[in-house]
Order: sequence, then structure tokens, then C-alpha cells
Amino acid sequence: MSRSMLVVDDEETIRWALRELFMQDGWRVHCAADGDEAGRLVEQNAYDFMITDLKMPGLSGVELIRKARDRNAGLGVMVLTGYASLETAVDALRLHAWDYVTKPCKVSYLKERVGAFVEDVERVGARSRGEPLRDRDLRDFMGGAGTHLLSFDAVLPDGRSQDALAELRRMFTHLGLAAERAADLVQLCVEAIALVADETGGASARASLLNGYVLVGISGPREVQLDRLTRISARLGVDARLVLADGTRGIVVSERI
Repeated sequence: MSRSMLVVDDEETIRWALRELFMQDGWRVHCAADGDEAGRLVEQNAYDFMITDLKMPGLSGVELIRKARDRNAGLGVMVLTGYASLETAVDALRLHAWDYVTKPCKVSYLKERVGAFVEDVERVGARSRGEPLRDRDLRDFMGGAGTHLLSFDAVLPDGRSQDALAELRRMFTHLGLAAERAADLVQLCVEAIALVADETGGASARASLLNGYVLVGISGPREVQLDRLTRISARLGVDARLVLADGTRGIVVSERI
């Protein structure tokens, strides 16, 4: 079955590269240089997938996505931007974007994420936002998938880590979580960092949005005590799981938003 895609980007080289990349996989690809041109194409076609920026001349990305979804409610959307921010990531979340990618990026990753969307649609139909996360979702997240929000090196109780944890709390509240719930999530992240950090205190963390959830992945060199992780998770009432992906072992904290 032939699928159609709309690529919207003001850089001609990116439009050309993505068109060639996905046409090799059998996609019918249309390209637009701005929101107004893309809007006209959307009026004439019902696309299966769209790659677009949110901020561009003419019709905004938000307006464009809404217009395209009026034609196809199951439209898959990837936001591709050179100006990532928490605000634009939240916009992508509210639009139920499949993924949010910052330039520059590897074309192989774009191809992999679009392929994952098609695979999901063919297997179970378009997934609804907020469906329970599968083990595969968590592995994909550990491999780099999802709407990226922030990342930091965590060396507790280093001052820079405290700044990062404050940013983590701000992120949770910005996403609409109550202050008490945000505090519980930050506390679990602190304890997860302590579980994975070695004697030097080294660990790293990354937060993303994926399918209606905010996820924080925390990795470090120490072998995690699974029973302790389970007790901490149960005490705070927050979902935290041990995930192994591509040789990287880490704790993933997740919360539906």
C-alpha cells in the first residue's frame, strides 16, 4: 500500500534529502517551503505522515497540523526543528506528535522513527495518546526516541545537579502536574540517581515526552538493586522500571500527563 508524506522545511537541501530518503521506501512525498504552501497542499491531499517545523512563515506548524488532521485524524506527525525548547516540545505534545527531533540529526534516525510509526499502525492501528507504555516504548526511549525536553549530568549533591533538579521540577509543573506530584517525581529521580551513581557520584539523565507520558531516563555505572528500586517506586506511587537497551542499563521514571 502506497503511503503519502508531506515534508515542510525552509531549507531546500533538507526537503530534497528527506524526499529522496523516503521515496526509496515507497512513500509518495510532497514538499513545501513554508506554512502557506503546505496549507494549500493539505487542502488537496490527505497525508499519512507529515514532517514539519512549528515556527515558520505563513501558516504556523500548529495550525498546519490541525488542518492536516481534519483531513486525516490518524496523521502521524514529526516535529523537526532547529530551535528546541520546552515550550515548543509542549506544543508538540498537545498536538500528539509522534516525535520531536532537533536539527542536526541523523537521517537514519528519522527513517527509523517513521518506520516505527508505520509498524504500529499496521499492527494495532493508530495508538491513542496515554495508552500504557510497553517495554518496547521504554527501550525506544532509552535509544533516543521521544520529544526531547532536557538532559543533564547528575553528580549529587553537586550544586549544578541541584540546579538541574530544579529545572526538572519546573518541567513537571510546566507540563501541568500538581506541585506535590512534581515533588514526588523529582524525589524518585534523586533516589534513582543515587542507585546508579558510583563512588564518584557520576550519572546522567534525560527527559522526553512519548505517547502522552513524560519519561526521565537515568543511567550510571552501578548495578541497580531491583528490590530497592521497587520499594522506592511503591512508596512514592510513581512508575519506575529498569530498562536495558543497546547495552545501556538505566532506570526510567514515567508519568502520564
